[in-house]
Amino acid sequence: MFRHSIKNIVIFSFIVLGILIRPSYATFTKSPSNPVLGLGASGSWDDYDVYVPFLQKIDGTFHMWYGGRKNPAAGGVWKIGLATSADGINWTRSSSNPVLNSGPAGSWDESQVDQPSVLIDGSAYYMWYQGKNALIKTRFGLATSADGINWTKSSSNPVLNLGPSGAWDDARIADPDVLKINGTYYMWYAGMDGSTWRIGLATSADGINWTKSSSNPIMNPGPSGAWDDVWVTSPVVMMMGSTYHMWYSGYDGSAWRVGRATSPDGINWTRSASNPVLDLGPSGAWDDARIICPGILLEGSSIYMWYSGHDGSNYRIGLATEELPDISASPASRYFGTVAVGYVSPSQIFTISNNGTTDLVIGSVYLTGTNPYQFSILNDTCASTTLTPSGTCTIEARYEPTKTGTMYAEIDVNSNDLDTPTLYIDLTGTGVDTSPPVANPGGPYTGTEGEAITLDGSGSTDPDGTITLYEWDIDNDGTFDYSSSLATQSHTYAQQGTYTINLRVTDDLGATDEATTTATISDTLPTADFTGSPTSGLAPLTVNFTDNSTGYDQPLSYEWDFDNDGIIDSTVQNPSNIYTAGTYSTSLTATDSDGSTNSLTRTDYIAVTACLSPVRIAGATPVYYSTLQVAYDAAVDGDIIQSQAAVFVENFNININKSVTLQGGYDCDYATVTGVTTINGTMTVSDGIVTVENFVVE
Repeated sequence: MFRHSIKNIVIFSFIVLGILIRPSYATFTKSPSNPVLGLGASGSWDDYDVYVPFLQKIDGTFHMWYGGRKNPAAGGVWKIGLATSADGINWTRSSSNPVLNSGPAGSWDESQVDQPSVLIDGSAYYMWYQGKNALIKTRFGLATSADGINWTKSSSNPVLNLGPSGAWDDARIADPDVLKINGTYYMWYAGMDGSTWRIGLATSADGINWTKSSSNPIMNPGPSGAWDDVWVTSPVVMMMGSTYHMWYSGYDGSAWRVGRATSPDGINWTRSASNPVLDLGPSGAWDDARIICPGILLEGSSIYMWYSGHDGSNYRIGLATEELPDISASPASRYFGTVAVGYVSPSQIFTISNNGTTDLVIGSVYLTGTNPYQFSILNDTCASTTLTPSGTCTIEARYEPTKTGTMYAEIDVNSNDLDTPTLYIDLTGTGVDTSPPVANPGGPYTGTEGEAITLDGSGSTDPDGTITLYEWDIDNDGTFDYSSSLATQSHTYAQQGTYTINLRVTDDLGATDEATTTATISDTLPTADFTGSPTSGLAPLTVNFTDNSTGYDQPLSYEWDFDNDGIIDSTVQNPSNIYTAGTYSTSLTATDSDGSTNSLTRTDYIAVTACLSPVRIAGATPVYYSTLQVAYDAAVDGDIIQSQAAVFVENFNININKSVTLQGGYDCDYATVTGVTTINGTMTVSDGIVTVENFVVE
């Protein structure tokens, strides 16, 4: 990846399906391997200082051109060397170092060459550099190379001179940084008037003949008390999308640090509120005295910054990195299709995600582009929001054409914070003239509550298109309850009544029409049903009734008439009743929750027979009596006299010489012993034998 090349705008624009991302670099983390390029071996050309790195990545290998020198006390002068690395940390110096030396005696760069800026255009390498002569006049020269190692200085050198007397850059110029944008070379550089370093801009059509900007200096020192309020220098600029990004060195009278700024045009710059973005190391560190002259590369999702650090004695080169915020939209763009003028498209919800590892601050969200008023933002949860890593927000938009033709706009997800990316979502739609569809909801419909009816909109038509959407509002409350590409729709009404139904149809151009019809829904009656058990027997007969009624409108209520005399005998669901002898019809009326009723009468349903006489002499043909005494008097020796579980009010005399058995406590038909027989009186035995079972004398 070439940081400065003829293709740099394309390489450093994150443009994917209409999204443009402006990265952030508020916080850099220094490498634990620092310094990554130390002093050269003792006695070598760069054994005293190495600084001002300039980086390119070529065929997967990092290339660093840098300034180096021996101890100036031993005659050391600045020269330019080259080192390469596979990872940006472990560097190998070129065996050809230094790759650019100072000029011959008397030349404009006889005393020093350093501060390289290398641009790769096709197969050619171009290096702008600072040169100095014995009069300490700094100027910029140009050298070219086919391999980045063997350089030829331009015969036109120096290509940029000091400004005229009284100019802001009449004393010194330094730190050239060159980009080629749309065929024009742009050089940002530092200039000094004898007291203050500032930053300026020059442009050129050929890289040799330069014109300084009339806006120079384009960056001055910061306000009093700022970290860069004395000097600003060492600019390095990268374009990302349509925004210029500058890292630069700032000085407050005590220390140098690195900051950054952004610009829409390369001239008017806004400093980051996070400055400085790279600060001095702790006391005793290799970079505790000075941080200056950054070299920048975009590597994957990170900004790599190599920089010059000074410990009070020597310069070395270190590395710091920062992760870029990673913002995305899903979908990344939207074509709303062809929509009829005067109508609206279905809306699209865009989900904005923070895919990075740092918080993402969103400022404003707005429509811009060629035709912003042909679109609208319906809902926005992103504006003035801070998204944490993996956080999301949403923006809902639609196309609302007021004229024919293809329209373009974009949603800008912007920020008031320079550390936050800007996201652009492309919107497109085509407005057309059209005849709207004609809705026909069918009907009027009839039905019964709780049972489905089929709504049929197949009678709807479109004279110049195709109906693609049928929406049904089944109770005309303004909310469409069903949405489908099918013309028919099944619906079940819960309650009886007359309902207004609204059908809206939409064609393939977005045109719509609505029409209404009615549905008359009748009540569902309950069904009364019951059984009784037993339904026949001897009096007194207890009958248990079981309700089997059904009904749509629950719960049901009940009215029982056990003898069909018109009087309500019970309102419980499953009652019981004791019947005397006779034949009875029984009636049940069931009432549902909306008051509808249904009745069932079972005629002659209960048959109750009266009890047999209370006393009998058992046998093949029993003989029945009304009192115990009469039965005893009629009995012969060995008879069994049986009595019901009843109370006999009499005085009972056993006074005949015979043997009988008295068995008491029988039920009404002498089938089962259910209790005891009670004699309310006396029982006297004066002759004969009597065996007594289940009797009580009171």
